[in-house]
Amino acid sequence: MAEADLPPGIVRVHVNDDRARTFGLPVLQSNHADARLLGYSIYGRDGIDLTVEAGHVLLDGTAPTPFTTRSSQSGEDDEREWSFHALDHLQNSAQEVATASRAELIERLRSAPRKRGIIRVDGQRIPSEEFTLLNSVFARVHLADDALITIAAPQTIIAAPFSTLTN
Repeated sequence: MAEADLPPGIVRVHVNDDRARTFGLPVLQSNHADARLLGYSIYGRDGIDLTVEAGHVLLDGTAPTPFTTRSSQSGEDDEREWSFHALDHLQNSAQEVATASRAELIERLRSAPRKRGIIRVDGQRIPSEEFTLLNSVFARVHLADDALITIAAPQTIIAAPFSTLTN
């Protein structure tokens, strides 16, 4: 992706590309025609990378819409990890949450109806669990190697294909 593909004020972050590629778990990036990958955030502890977040922006409206995918090792806290990703997304992108407390948002996340869906990854149809809140869809899928992938994005992104960084 060239810098010229991005609107004024949006820049591609050229950090963590190598660390994301060598993370050891699949890292998803959107293949939507109007989506642009901005870069990766790495979260870890004691020098060990635990989560890779791929930051994107959707350029199909009047203002860029941020969205992310997160990859981490699946474990006993999958529901918590998914909820935290959704909470981060809402707090960073939805105007409607400006007056809501963190406790109110967590309750809305917990009470949102869940449904089954399909996420397309590298040409494969992968079953997902999803919920919608404040015009964003929050999906989670489990991929090979016990990878937990969570996605916080507009519906048009969820419906579009994804690819893994290593493929």
